[in-house]
Amino acid sequence: MTAIVHHLHPVPSVGHYLRLGHTGHRKLEDLHASGRFAIDRVVVDAAHINEQTELLDSLRTSDTEIVLDPQVAELSTPGGFLTSARKLPWADSRGPYASDNFDRSRIIDMAAKIADFAIEHRVHAVLCPTHLLNGPQDAWLAVDAEMCQMLRASLDARGANIVAIDFPLLTTYQVLLDGAARSALATHISDLPFEYLWLRIANFGSDKSAAGFRKYINAARDFHEIGKPIIADAIGGLPSLGIVAFGATGGICHGVAEKERFYPHHWSKPRAKGAGGGSKKRVYFSGLDAYLNDEQARTLLTTRNAKPLLGCSDMGCCPGGWEDMILNHTTHYLTQTTRRVQELGRVPEMRRADHFLSHQLAPADRVARQALRLRVGDKKIMEKLAFNSRKTDDMRHVFEELRTTVHNLTRSSVPLKRTKRTSVASGTRGR
Repeated sequence: MTAIVHHLHPVPSVGHYLRLGHTGHRKLEDLHASGRFAIDRVVVDAAHINEQTELLDSLRTSDTEIVLDPQVAELSTPGGFLTSARKLPWADSRGPYASDNFDRSRIIDMAAKIADFAIEHRVHAVLCPTHLLNGPQDAWLAVDAEMCQMLRASLDARGANIVAIDFPLLTTYQVLLDGAARSALATHISDLPFEYLWLRIANFGSDKSAAGFRKYINAARDFHEIGKPIIADAIGGLPSLGIVAFGATGGICHGVAEKERFYPHHWSKPRAKGAGGGSKKRVYFSGLDAYLNDEQARTLLTTRNAKPLLGCSDMGCCPGGWEDMILNHTTHYLTQTTRRVQELGRVPEMRRADHFLSHQLAPADRVARQALRLRVGDKKIMEKLAFNSRKTDDMRHVFEELRTTVHNLTRSSVPLKRTKRTSVASGTRGR
C-alpha cells in the first residue's frame, strides 16, 4: 500500500524577478517560444515597454507577473534624464526633477499619468516612483511617501485596485549600515500603501566583499519589522542566493547577466558624447559563479583539462557543450541561474542556509580552487581566476560563521506572484 504524504506546510519558493533591460528582448521571445524562459516575474522599464509588446504579450499567456518601473529616480538626475526615459509622459521637458519644486499638484499629476500608463499596458504591479536617498533627512523621502499614497489613490479611482504598488528603497550602502538611519527609514515608510519592499543599494552588488554581504544581511533584517516581503534588487549570482538562504530577503532581482550591482555614478553627469552604452557579451561560468568575455571564455575552455571542469555539461542547457555555452550565452545564463534559484526554493526555509553552503557555495569553492591549477597562457585570465578563488573562499568562511547566528532570527516572507487576482483587500496595502 502506497503511503500518502500530506504537506501541511508547503515549502515557500523564492521570488525571482528578471529586469528585461532595453536590449535582447528578441532573444527572450525566442527562448519563451521554445519553453526555455523559466522565470515567471519580470520588471520592464517604462521607456522600453512599447518595444517589448510582443514579448510581454507572450509572457502574459504563461502567467508571468509584469512589474513596471517608471524610472523616476533616473529622471531626477542629470545623467539619467538624458536617456530615453525623458520621452515618458511624466518627464519634465525642462530637465531633471528637483525636490524643492516638486509640489503636491505635480505629485498628483505624475501619479495620474503613471496610473494611466500602468492600466494601458496591463501590468500587475508598479514600482512606486522613488529617488536615491542620502538618508532619512533627504527631502525626497517626503515626496516619495506622498507619491505612494497618490499613486494608490489614482489606481483605485480608475478601478485598478488589483494593480499592486511596491516601494523601491534606493539608498547608499553607507546609509544601509547606519542603524539609526535604517530605523528612521523603516518607520517613515511602514504605513504606506505598498505590498513589497525592494532594496536597491547604491555602491553595492554581486562584486562586494563577503564581509559586505554579511553586513547587508544583518542590516536588511531591520526592515522585517515592516511586515512585508523584501526583494534584493540589483544583486545576482551566489551572493543573492546567500541573502535569500539566510532569510534577509524573500526574493531577488537582476538582469540577463547584468544589473547585478547598482553603481549610479553615471546618473550624476551626462554621458560623454560618443561614449558607448551597449553591453558586451559576458559568458557565465556557473561552476565558478564568474564571467569572462567571449575571447577569454574561448581561451580558457580550450585550455587542457578545462572543458570537463568548467564547460557546461547540462544537456538540457547546452546540448553542444562548451561551444553552446559561449554561442548561446543568454540561454545558458538564464537556465543555470533559474535552476539554482528553484533548487533553493524547494528547500524548507530553516534548512536553506545549510543547503546553500553545502550544495551551492561549497561546489563553487572547489571548482575555483581546481581552476587555479589549469595552465592558462593568459595572465589576465589567471588573475581573474585567482581573484574569484579568493572571493569564493572568503564567502564560504563568512557564511559558515554567519550560519551559527541565524537560529531564531526573523526571516523575510516570500513575495507571492500577483497574476490571478480579482481584487485586492485594503489590508494588504499597508500595515
